[in-house]
Amino acid sequence: MDDIDDYFDDDLVLDERALAILDREEKKFLSQKQREPPPPPPLQTVTKRQKTRDGWSPGVGSRPRDHEFDDLPEISVSVDGNYGFTDSTLTSGSSNLGQAPLPSPRQASQYTTVPPRAQSGRFLPRAQPGPQPAVSAVQPRPSPAPNTRPRNPSSHVPNGSNSQLELQNQITQLQAQLQELKNENQKIQEALREATDIRYVKEGEVSILPQSHAAEIAKMKAAREELEAKQKQMERQMKEETERLKTQFMFKAKASLRRPPSTRAVKISKNAPATPVRVPNQIHAWRNNQEAEVGQRLSQTPLRNSLKPSPRVPRVARKSPEIAKRSLLGFQNAFAATPHKATAKLDLKGKGRDLSREASIELPHQLSQRLLPLASTPVHQRSVDSFDFEENVIDNAPGSDDFMPNVDEDGDSIMFDDGLEGVVEEVEPIEPINRKLELSRIILTHIHKDAKETTFQLLINLPYLVNLSNPQARDCTQAVQSILLALSNPLDDTDYTSCARQVIKRLVIILRCLLVVNPCFAAAALFNLLFTLTLSLPSLTKFLELEKDNDLMFLAVLFDLLDHHKAFLSSDDATLCLREMLLLLEILLSNISDETISRFNLIPNRITTLLSLLNASRSDDILEVLGRVLLLLTTYSSNQARILVSIQDGNLEGAGSKEPTFLHHITAYILDNFSGNSIQRLETYGNMIGCFAQLSLSQVEQLIQSTTVIPTLTYMVATMTMKLWNDDGHNIDSTGSRSIIRFINQTLFLLHHLVHSSEPIIRLHDKLQHCLHQNLANLVHMFVVGFGQLSYADPPDWIDAEGKAQLEFLAEFARDLLDLAVDGPESDSVWAAYQMEPDNDSETDDEEREARLMETDMQS
Repeated sequence: MDDIDDYFDDDLVLDERALAILDREEKKFLSQKQREPPPPPPLQTVTKRQKTRDGWSPGVGSRPRDHEFDDLPEISVSVDGNYGFTDSTLTSGSSNLGQAPLPSPRQASQYTTVPPRAQSGRFLPRAQPGPQPAVSAVQPRPSPAPNTRPRNPSSHVPNGSNSQLELQNQITQLQAQLQELKNENQKIQEALREATDIRYVKEGEVSILPQSHAAEIAKMKAAREELEAKQKQMERQMKEETERLKTQFMFKAKASLRRPPSTRAVKISKNAPATPVRVPNQIHAWRNNQEAEVGQRLSQTPLRNSLKPSPRVPRVARKSPEIAKRSLLGFQNAFAATPHKATAKLDLKGKGRDLSREASIELPHQLSQRLLPLASTPVHQRSVDSFDFEENVIDNAPGSDDFMPNVDEDGDSIMFDDGLEGVVEEVEPIEPINRKLELSRIILTHIHKDAKETTFQLLINLPYLVNLSNPQARDCTQAVQSILLALSNPLDDTDYTSCARQVIKRLVIILRCLLVVNPCFAAAALFNLLFTLTLSLPSLTKFLELEKDNDLMFLAVLFDLLDHHKAFLSSDDATLCLREMLLLLEILLSNISDETISRFNLIPNRITTLLSLLNASRSDDILEVLGRVLLLLTTYSSNQARILVSIQDGNLEGAGSKEPTFLHHITAYILDNFSGNSIQRLETYGNMIGCFAQLSLSQVEQLIQSTTVIPTLTYMVATMTMKLWNDDGHNIDSTGSRSIIRFINQTLFLLHHLVHSSEPIIRLHDKLQHCLHQNLANLVHMFVVGFGQLSYADPPDWIDAEGKAQLEFLAEFARDLLDLAVDGPESDSVWAAYQMEPDNDSETDDEEREARLMETDMQS
């Protein structure tokens, strides 16, 4: 703007007077300015704006502004008549705040002054800016004086300096407040963001996650449905292609089939030939036998003439050859179900059920040989015998025309042109067993093998047979009546549980009545009835486990009866009752769980009752059942430790060591009764060896520490080995030899396991030598002889090949035990004792003898 002089008059002339006045006023202004406080720091001089392509840009040195183009400073006339820039931001800010002082009347019509700019190289005094409001219009001066020297500041400049200072302070405070507001706003935004995140997390747990999960499930379902649809489509296409290829193959095979002349002759012979064909005698006789057999079967049952013939015979007889040719051989409908096997529907109702059964089963058997000789598949015929059907397979006819298998390569049934596809097999659904009806049938119809009347009749007469007292007789009678009442409606199976519980409870009451009487046959029949019930209905076992005082009531009563009946040795009824009770106890122990038996107080009172029955005076069948019962008791893991807890008060044969009661009774019975002639009781002894084997699974240390278990096992192996090698086959048959070898195998493996289970390995020789039983006095010699034969001797010649192979397999284990007890020269002598003796007449022995003699002569 320095180049623009439109507002100045170039003809202005200053005389000396005017200059003096100006100098005086300037000095006055300068003196007054010195007395005033120093002005605030001057604002940076703003240079001229520069015009750009899209507007005006501030000049060099201007303050950086963040405002838009409309907020740029504009040129205005200051108070002293000079030009300057008006800061729109300051004026607007000061006017909005309303804190600036009121402007003078002269200033009301002008813009807010800004520091003047230097024009034409002259220095213009800086005008003090003040918070003056901008006027709406600027009135230009018509003839301004030329700006040849600096003008004196107006009288309003000091007020403008104070206002500018206050304005700067206010701006600083406002900026500080603005910064605080920004900080608070930022904190509020962060708090809002955190609250939003927390809300999103909570909403995600309850709504967003289920929604996303539901969306994923829907997506997976859609994908699965799509895959299933594709799979079904592929399966359908593959099935159609398979059927197409199968049909094509069938037609090609049919077209390319070239039958030999013999088969064509057979096919022609089915029709009425011009020249009769001679039938072989064997076939003719076979057909006659079949016809006679059918006639005999039909004549055995009284037949009633029926106006309506059999449903199957006319269908086959009236069938014409044209109808048979309608269906293509080997062709089947791919969309139809697989044809069922052609069987007849049996009508087992009415008086003519025998006739219908024979006519529907036996007549097709005959017609299949006459009318259907071309069927290549085996026709299954059934014969009825008490509603049991047995399939009889008829071989293929030797002159079959079209040979096709019953099932093709794909596993589909092939349709024939014999007209049997119309017959459909009807299978009646199997009805569930009525357990209550079965329970009633067993109780009311059970008969002991030695009885002449039912067991229930014996129970009714029990009070009169055993002479019970009045209270016991009354209880027994009421128990029988309650059983009849519980079984009064056997067709209703819904109350089977309560009925079975009631029946078992009444039977236990009857058993308690037998504790005070002598053994009788009725008691044995009752035990056999319970055995049959438990064996036929295994679910009854849980009703026998009725608890009373932490003891199984039924088992407790059963053991009490065993203890009561064992004293009657000479009575046959007592022996029979004892055997039936042991059989019942065996079947109960086979069905009771380990948890149930652990709650039964079996040791030591109950086990002593069973062990006391180990007596040579008992029969073999009782001892055999007793051995199985003891073996079952040792199979329960919770019962093994308690079996060996009880200690025998006495000692074995005067020995100072105490043995568990269980081991003492079993080993004592074996040592007292076992011998080489005990082949008949090997099953009983095998069960006792099984007891030791079961106990060795968890109580092996007690078996090893026992002074009788290992010697007893050694005694049995040596005894049976010497019995087997010393016999020539006349006293022992093949069955007996197999039993002996199996017993030796079982006992030897258990002995080998016990010997090698100890750490360190026990001294077997000392173990065998310190047993004080009278039958074990010569046990070491028996061990050397028996185990030496088993280790080094060849098996006897009279034993079969299987037995020899088993003995050769056992030789290694026997040799291992023999080396533990016998070593050194004694072991060599045992080996040499069972080697084949050399032949003295052989040439080799003569030469060796001559060589030895020559060596002796040379040394001499």
